[in-house]
Amino acid sequence: MEDLAQSWKKLSLTDEEKTNVDLSSDKRNKGSVLAAKFFTRRSLNIEAVARTFRPLWQTRSSFEVSDAGNNVLLIAFELEVDAEKVLHGEPWAFDRHLVVFQKYDGSTPIQELRFTTTNFWVQLHNLPYSLLTTEAALSLGKTIGVVTKPKDVSEMRGGNFMRVRVAVDITKPLCRGRWVTWDQTEKGWVSFLYERLPNICYWCGHLSHDDKDCVLWLSSKGTLTADDQQFGPWIRAPQFNPVRRSVIAVQGFEHPGRQGKGVSANTGTTQGGSEAGRDGMTQLRTVDLTESPVSSHMETDERCSGAVNGREKTVDGGVLS
Repeated sequence: MEDLAQSWKKLSLTDEEKTNVDLSSDKRNKGSVLAAKFFTRRSLNIEAVARTFRPLWQTRSSFEVSDAGNNVLLIAFELEVDAEKVLHGEPWAFDRHLVVFQKYDGSTPIQELRFTTTNFWVQLHNLPYSLLTTEAALSLGKTIGVVTKPKDVSEMRGGNFMRVRVAVDITKPLCRGRWVTWDQTEKGWVSFLYERLPNICYWCGHLSHDDKDCVLWLSSKGTLTADDQQFGPWIRAPQFNPVRRSVIAVQGFEHPGRQGKGVSANTGTTQGGSEAGRDGMTQLRTVDLTESPVSSHMETDERCSGAVNGREKTVDGGVLS
């Protein structure tokens, strides 16, 4: 088809064929279009693609999927917000193979599109506690690619590691980490682990093909062993749930402007602390901070019952039984 489109320059056109048709005014498709490259050698079934992504994307309005050839699909959304939602949810995979999306304005020939980057959440492990900061995470992320800073920076903290959202260049092997200088005399290795990582070649670290299709493996004629692999399952990050916080901020009893006592987490606030019971005993509320949200109306009886790890405990005379 591309050769046919270029061959008109060699042809003698008729008067009718020379007539120019103006389509620049209002005849373009409205909405937002994403071009998607599927990095698989299998032929695509667009019906299967639509069935797979529809429940995952949960778009507000309809979208249309069309085959552009060479494992590229054009997905036209009626609402731009649906297209942005898809891009915000990267990375995506189909049948465990990477799918790379990019906005498409329709003016560039499909054959000239270059699918080179996709966004990943990258976990940064082995940082010392003093460097578990947003600034350190952003600096390390910039060594991988273009960084997107979330509105809620608490999403970047994972307890004993940091997270950063980076546009990763998939034409290169995945970056496994960086040597980082802690201070003037000490340095260490920071490991990069990738969340929701699809199929990756353990020989060369590329996302565009599997182990069996790697040039290194094919050229070795089967002589390579698992010990020769430069990548492995260890590059996959463990599942991370941003809703279940790993870090909370606890307010002090003399916090400025504070009227009550309690523990403040980014998922809720429990007021109360300790109170004097009518019988002179100290009533204690034990709060499981791992639950979200935390109830602010937990009831205690005169024998000071509290919920600990989902089981009822009783404080009697200051002893937790």
